[in-house]
Amino acid sequence: MILGWSRFRAGCFLPCQDLEHFLLGHKRAFEQIGGIPQTILYDNLKSVVLLRKLKLSDSRMNLRFLDFAGHYGFLPRLHLPGRPQTKGKVENQVGYVRGNFFCGRRFWDDVDLNQQFVHWLDRVNHKPHGTTKEVPLERLKIERDFLIPLQQARPYPLYYAPEPKGSEGLSGKLAGETLLRPRPSGRQDSRSQTVAGWGGN
Repeated sequence: MILGWSRFRAGCFLPCQDLEHFLLGHKRAFEQIGGIPQTILYDNLKSVVLLRKLKLSDSRMNLRFLDFAGHYGFLPRLHLPGRPQTKGKVENQVGYVRGNFFCGRRFWDDVDLNQQFVHWLDRVNHKPHGTTKEVPLERLKIERDFLIPLQQARPYPLYYAPEPKGSEGLSGKLAGETLLRPRPSGRQDSRSQTVAGWGGN
């Protein structure tokens, strides 16, 4: 995730791309940022939108994701189909991470990978950004006044999902966090302009 004004970067690597891991990635990014952006721009991925039409009102959003967004109080916005310039900040970050973080690195496991990534993000957020020519961490101090306070929301419950094939030892856990098993009755309570972008390939 990258914040639109400060260009502060946050993120982590997760073992799969299912919805629960997608939501966990958001929670971790919010913790790294120290707040929640008011608006987050998304590519048209299935975790956010199940059926994308030209008019947003004709599109069908993922209800679990909307529940998550409502719980944390941010507005999800969808990138316009056929307009790649609306997601440039995010797309550039995917290439930036591939070209600058991964080169020449070795990882023992996912914990080591994420520890190295957090240290790398810290260095990147302390260096002047190529576009703004200012240090993202310094700009974040100003931008935080426009973020939704993280302590305003209780943690969103993540549910156990079946393990992907070939993954041993993750039963009942999701990337180090204990998960809740869904109850038959089902629903948890949820409460119903800084922009961030979320990219994923």
